[in-house]
Amino acid sequence: MSSALDANVGEGPLAIRAGVSPANVDRAIASVEQEITAIVTDGIAQKELDDSRRYLVGSIPRALETNAAIANFLQTAQFFDLGLDYDARLPDLLGAVTLDEANAAARRLLDVDCATMVIAGPYSDGGQSGLGAGG
Repeated sequence: MSSALDANVGEGPLAIRAGVSPANVDRAIASVEQEITAIVTDGIAQKELDDSRRYLVGSIPRALETNAAIANFLQTAQFFDLGLDYDARLPDLLGAVTLDEANAAARRLLDVDCATMVIAGPYSDGGQSGLGAGG
């Protein structure tokens, strides 16, 4: 399972992807819905924020391994007027995010009732899925 947030001028979509057996689609959807609801209701823990921060800082060099990735990074930095030193400042920017800020953003932006679900491959809706209306 993986997730990604598409930052743009407006609030971007949070995409969650999971490769599961057709027999486990409803369970996977329920699990995602339960986790998002728990994040909104209970918030994330400090350890989760710290782990995420370490992962993001550690992934910066990997994110700049190809010429295309560097060009995309520079284009994003230019588009959002982040400066040419954005890669050097990014660890400090991530470090400045507080637990309260992260949880407030989650409460503001995550809503399972606004989700859209897309399933690719064989699937028979057993009527148990709660996320979204697409499919």
